[in-house]
Formats: sequence, C-alpha cells, structure tokens
Amino acid sequence: MSKEPKQKKLAVLIIGVVATAIVILNVGQITFIAETTSAAITKNYEEECHELTSAYSDRLSGKIAEYSWLLSAYTSSDEAMYGTNQDIVAWLQSHSDIRDEAFDYVAWVDADGNFDSDKGSHTNVKDRIYFKQIMEEGFDTTVDEPVTSKTTGRTVIHICRALKRNGKNFGFFCAVMELGSIHKLVGGIKLGETGIATLVTQKGDIIATSGDLEQVKADLAAINQNPEIHAKVAEVAGTDQGFSFWAKNSRGGKTFISNIYVCYCYMVG
Repeated sequence: MSKEPKQKKLAVLIIGVVATAIVILNVGQITFIAETTSAAITKNYEEECHELTSAYSDRLSGKIAEYSWLLSAYTSSDEAMYGTNQDIVAWLQSHSDIRDEAFDYVAWVDADGNFDSDKGSHTNVKDRIYFKQIMEEGFDTTVDEPVTSKTTGRTVIHICRALKRNGKNFGFFCAVMELGSIHKLVGGIKLGETGIATLVTQKGDIIATSGDLEQVKADLAAINQNPEIHAKVAEVAGTDQGFSFWAKNSRGGKTFISNIYVCYCYMVG
C-alpha cells in the first residue's frame, strides 16, 4: 500500500485493504461461449468482463474516496490547525451536526491513540492497524477491513484522514461506518441480467453481496482451493499488475477470474 503523496489513485490505497469482487452468476452462458465460439469472441467477452470489473471497482472506491474527502471539513478547521488535543475534541463534540449521515460517528485520535468521538465516547486504539498506518507509517489516508468497534461492539470500518503539522502527522480524524452503509453500496450494483457484486476482504471473507450469500460463499471457496490462484495472487500482491484466467466453481461450471489491482471479477458459468 502506498502513501497518498505519491499521487496514486485512492482506489489503490483503499482496495489494498478492502478488496472488491464483482461476481457474475451467468449459468451456462460462459461455458457455452468458451466451448462453442471462436477464440476471438471469447477474448472479447473476457475483455468486457475486465472492463466491467474496473468500472464498478472505480465506482465503489470513488464513493469511499468521497467519504474520506468529507473529513477535510474537520482537518481544515481552525481548532485542528492550531488547537491542542483538548481543543480539537471539544470542537468535534460541539459540531456533531456536521457529521455526514453515512457515518455512525467521527472521532479524533491523538498521537497516544486516544480515540474521542463526537458522541462523547472514549477508548484507545493504539493497537489498531489504521493507527499504525497513520501515526507510524505516515499514511495520509487509510481504510481498514471490517473490525469490531471498541465503542459499540458492532462490525464497522474506519475511514481515516491525517492532520499534518510541520509536515508530520499530528493525529487524525476517523469516520466510523457500520456495514449497513457498505451493504447499500454493494447491494445496488447490477451486472447485466444475472450479475451480482460482492465485497470481500483480502483474506476472502465476504463483507457484502447483492447475490445469494450461501451460493457466493460456495463459489468463492471452490475458486480459492485452486493453488494456481494463490500463486498468482501472491505474485501481484501489493502491485498494480492484473491477471485473468479460468477456474472451476462449486457447481462444476467454469469461472473467469479477472483482477484489477486486487479487485476480483468472478464470471461464473
């Protein structure tokens, strides 16, 4: 995962943590195409699938980038620019009305990991990956994989934006989103007549899907049993390289797998 100053797409940063899988369940169609049509037509179909994955990946990562940008209203405030940690917390809690409706709450996190939300709650997140990325590795923004909130106990993701002073990260604002908002983003994605979208973590755990959860689980489990897939994923991990190939799914059909950054497009036949 690279730092924002390198001017790489925010999608690379985000999807490096939260991978997007576009899953198309198109029973029989892929097998028919692969077995009965010319190589040129099959290749054209694969390219269209690859472009479709890229488009929806950009759409989803763009929405997350929009959420990240909303935190600029916090980092640009006078209290954030010039105040103490206590000043920032007081300002944050007195301005809870500016919080976007997509966020459950917004918190200020100082260099010691103190996490104070605009709802008045307090905890410490020094052990969290997003804290280490911002405060130890110098990231400007980051988004973590779903974790259990220390404040509410519910499954959430954290969208973080650093506050810089004298060129260094002084602390950061952290917007907390429950998965319901993510489910709405993914659940509305339609891919043709039968296509569905699924958001997964880097480990392959399903975060949200617009299709049948059990069927998606079975298909992804079958695909992930292929050692060739693991070898290819390991080869391109952390890079901008892509790959695509065919594999078998849980129902005995063929699956076309297309990678954009670390976004997977499973075309299931």
